[in-house]
Amino acid sequence: MKQVYDRMIEENKPAKVAITAIMKRMVVPENTLLRDGQKWNQITP
Repeated sequence: MKQVYDRMIEENKPAKVAITAIMKRMVVPENTLLRDGQKWNQITP
């Protein structure tokens, strides 16, 4: 997530926009799990 934030800041995006994009990346998959009634399955390398 830090890499995405740093890239957006380098692209002259405002910090608030970068943080909002990171939040969206976290919330959308969570909402999908709730919608589908699934549980989180962590994949370990």
